[in-house]
Amino acid sequence: MTAGELTLTVDGVVHHVPTGASVSFEANVPHRYANSGDAPLEMIMTVSVPPVR
Repeated sequence: MTAGELTLTVDGVVHHVPTGASVSFEANVPHRYANSGDAPLEMIMTVSVPPVR
């Protein structure tokens, strides 16, 4: 998180992620992102997928 406050819901569990924090989770479970603050939300997202064999 580079600015703002993220509300991240992963598999039904809500996490509040403040500026400066980071998160990781398995993307094969239901997940949702929401801006829970008044300011714009900015984040850097990296997605890693396993190679196809």
